[in-house]
Amino acid sequence: MAILLAFPLLLSALSAQTLKVKQRSGNQTAYILSNIQKMTFQDGNVNIQEKDNTTVVHALDGLRHLNFFESTTTIDRVLKQENNANMVIYPNPFTDILNVDLRGSNDTEGSITIFCLNGRVLLTQKNNGSGPVALNLSHLPNGVFFCRYTSSTVNKSIKIIKK
Repeated sequence: MAILLAFPLLLSALSAQTLKVKQRSGNQTAYILSNIQKMTFQDGNVNIQEKDNTTVVHALDGLRHLNFFESTTTIDRVLKQENNANMVIYPNPFTDILNVDLRGSNDTEGSITIFCLNGRVLLTQKNNGSGPVALNLSHLPNGVFFCRYTSSTVNKSIKIIKK
């Protein structure tokens, strides 16, 4: 039995622009959805056929996850940016106040977003680069979240824990 996803029909319902395939080995592949003609799940594989008729086959038992993202930034670019981004978060774990310090970064004007594990945005705050930002997160329940800093050149996420 094969499941076929016809991307031109689904694009109107999806807000995502990128599909990321992450393998258990840690390797990642990103696909821009507008370049995908079809995606099928068959015989324990996911087959991704691009509009240039190239087909890439991923074994499902070798995958950690498939994710859809709104960003069109390639995975290689994100990893490169994350390695060059200087974002210090303290204390971590935190109780009510989380400090985000971007002073060592070249691009400090952007936004800080706190989101939960399922991707729901809980807080977004603009940053003008004037030093550390103290975020009052007392309204959040105890648990694991992510803090993401995004600017024109940086996209970095760090896992945070509220205790």
